[in-house]
Amino acid sequence: MPPAVLRETRRMRRSGVSVGEIVETIAKSDWAQSLARAFCLPERQFNKPDSELTPQERACINTVARRLAVELLKYG
Repeated sequence: MPPAVLRETRRMRRSGVSVGEIVETIAKSDWAQSLARAFCLPERQFNKPDSELTPQERACINTVARRLAVELLKYG
């Protein structure tokens, strides 16, 4: 994980931001979205525009990105 994401997560925690809001912020970050795409899409589709994602692909990406965010909070 990029050090900037870890620093921002720690800053948000110290500032009293709710866990739910931190998870959503991290899950929507470029880092989490890119990594989630790697898990959910074939390599040739990594750069597929969001507007062309199927509902199942979008659901997979969102689920994986949230899970990454939760793990980051547990261990970050």
